[in-house]
Amino acid sequence: FADDGSTSARNAETVFTRWPIFAGLPVSVLTVADVAVPVAAGFTPGLYDQTLDSYTRAADETREEVRLEATAEAHRLADAGLDATAFELEGDPSTEIVRYVASHDIATIVMGTRGHTGLARLILGSTARNVLLHASCSVLVVRDQALTPPQVDTGENGRKR
Repeated sequence: FADDGSTSARNAETVFTRWPIFAGLPVSVLTVADVAVPVAAGFTPGLYDQTLDSYTRAADETREEVRLEATAEAHRLADAGLDATAFELEGDPSTEIVRYVASHDIATIVMGTRGHTGLARLILGSTARNVLLHASCSVLVVRDQALTPPQVDTGENGRKR
């Protein structure tokens, strides 16, 4: 289960815990800290040191947030009756998820998607899309709309069609 702490991940968690096909299976809860190193070019010597200190603090905070999210998700899944273990990874989220799956015996990845389109997708990328394209196993991508009950067309006479 790939978890980024978002509402989309909570929606995927809901679908994941309600499907009996996953009952009794071990679950690896993956969270990824994306902590890219800042570029040194163009900084004056004193400013670079301040930037590096700020980066180090921010990266440590991100790692701690990811650790807490992974642990909390593993507890939620355990409360739902699943055998969940938290794993915190570091790097580009889609790359690290695909790498983890390739090095373990993983049958299915379950994850949410924020559903970015157009310019937002171009700028922000799509972790779900990249995982779907590069994973060596099945990928269940849960869209936010998946939890919205379908509308039933009752027609003019009030009967379901």
